Amino acid sequence: MSITLRDVGALVNLPPLGDTIFPSILISGVASKFDKKLTESYSSLQSSYNHSSAEPSHAERVAFLYIWLCKYILCVPNMKPSMSYLPIAHELARGRPMNLCSFFLTALYRDMASLQFQLKNGASPTGNGPL
Repeated sequence: MSITLRDVGALVNLPPLGDTIFPSILISGVASKFDKKLTESYSSLQSSYNHSSAEPSHAERVAFLYIWLCKYILCVPNMKPSMSYLPIAHELARGRPMNLCSFFLTALYRDMASLQFQLKNGASPTGNGPL
């Protein structure tokens, strides 16, 4: 048996419905609108977009979803946000439904394959992503 979309949906509570996340989404020009210095750490990103107002701006929504994706869902290994996931956060902030369940499951299987390869070759296992 293996992990299914239904398991991910139930355990991680990610939506299995919505648009499929293709590589074309990951390479859109959204990243150029955000300052590259803000990807140095989660705290710098959070402090730059942490404004107390009644209604959060679009940039604040994107920053929140960007931190949520990188830190809590995909668990980016180098402890700082990855620019490659910024377009997904931007699309989510615009209200576009995205199939995060399949995206998470793909990342999980990719990380399990990487871990298996490391163990098979005698390398020290370094779990990336959701592992």
